[in-house]
Amino acid sequence: MSLQELHKQTSVFIADDDTDDVYLVKSALGQLVEDVNIKHFLNGRELLRGLIEEHELPSFVLLDLNMPILDGKETLRQIRRNNQLRNLPVIILSTCRQKEEQEICLSYGATHYFIKPCQFATYLEIFRQLKSELIDRMTV
Repeated sequence: MSLQELHKQTSVFIADDDTDDVYLVKSALGQLVEDVNIKHFLNGRELLRGLIEEHELPSFVLLDLNMPILDGKETLRQIRRNNQLRNLPVIILSTCRQKEEQEICLSYGATHYFIKPCQFATYLEIFRQLKSELIDRMTV
């Protein structure tokens, strides 16, 4: 099976308890990525369950840090400890601006760390970058 066959449809998992932020992510991705399938989880525990139960892994995961039940940092650690999920791109999208938190997440294996923007145009910039790095290269 070719990479193109594996990624016929872009799939993104979002773990975030803020529905307004999820709406902005869905809107930005919807404008930039044709035929995108987005699954939303309210916390890290739901996300991990979804990743394990899925037959195909998503193109990437968007992960908030501040969530109930299982926060983003611990979720990221558990993803990186799992052999089947270890190489899955995990993007942190958080309101946390602390450089120390960003460095911790990157040391835990986050692919990128973005601060949640205040303007929709900035969401589009973030997802243009992710589309170029994580989606377009998989369909070439």
